[in-house]
Amino acid sequence: MKKVYHIKKIITLIVAIGISYGQHQYENIVSMLSDIHPFYDDIQPGYIESNYSEDVITSIFWFDQDSIKFSKIFHYDDNQELYLITEYRETIMLKEYFFNNHMKSNQFINYLFGDNFTAYNNGYITEIQYNKDGFPIMYQINSIQNDYIGHIILNYNNQNNTIREVWFHANNKIKEFYISDDSIVQRLEK
Repeated sequence: MKKVYHIKKIITLIVAIGISYGQHQYENIVSMLSDIHPFYDDIQPGYIESNYSEDVITSIFWFDQDSIKFSKIFHYDDNQELYLITEYRETIMLKEYFFNNHMKSNQFINYLFGDNFTAYNNGYITEIQYNKDGFPIMYQINSIQNDYIGHIILNYNNQNNTIREVWFHANNKIKEFYISDDSIVQRLEK
């Protein structure tokens, strides 16, 4: 008798759960989609601000959850061609993206492929990352099609003097410099 009572109790519980669960089921795809609210309803006006000059965007900025201002500045040449994007956190430069030939990219490409090498579409994308003191810590070189070519890592001492520079092509170290106060020691790995 007690077993039957427990079984009835379990069945009643299962039916009650089924009914309450069934109330939250959607009848069809239209009813399901009509209950979805677009994410832009949650974005407050002014979350991302942008500035324009003539018909081109010159900057965007936004604040993160800690009220830190991030911004990107877009630089154009006289033909309105984008050649540089600079990223900031507050007033500290984080990154730069050069869309034209950069001196460090040219050195890297000339070392890797020779002085007479001509780039397809005449250039590279050079991403430069900076430390908190504004010194470059990494150069990443990509093709104009954004294919990875290589990167350069720089290390500094406490006085922000370069003490090591390492060049990579894919995962291979191809060149390394150790820089002391009075000399430069170069290791070639090519």
